[in-house]
Amino acid sequence: MIRERIIDAIDFERLRQDEQWGGPEHDDKHEFMDWFVFIDKQFTRGIDAQDICFDSEESKRAYIKDKLVKIAALAVAALESMDRQEVAQEKSLCDECPVGGDETLCRLSTKRRTDGHIISKCMLYDDLKKGD
Repeated sequence: MIRERIIDAIDFERLRQDEQWGGPEHDDKHEFMDWFVFIDKQFTRGIDAQDICFDSEESKRAYIKDKLVKIAALAVAALESMDRQEVAQEKSLCDECPVGGDETLCRLSTKRRTDGHIISKCMLYDDLKKGD
């Protein structure tokens, strides 16, 4: 139950961020290092909370929780953007495919490496190249 509330808060923050900044069209313009800068900004604000005079311990905890949710939502935005870029790369691979995107003949192999990167390889294209 607690995890669900946290995930819901992160999801709600993602929706708010998309509304504020324009969604994928905006996000996909950023390089991966930009995301670390955005996260660092929220992280620094969270650390600076120790120097802020809050009305109560409860308001301080709410502020810190807000920063953590923003950090998590930014990490999700970064991962979503990276995955969209990888999918776009896959599609460009399929554009060169000799079967012309016929899904019944497609032999695109997609694997996620241990470092999280997605590697796509067209097995049909490789087979045809071997035949040359």
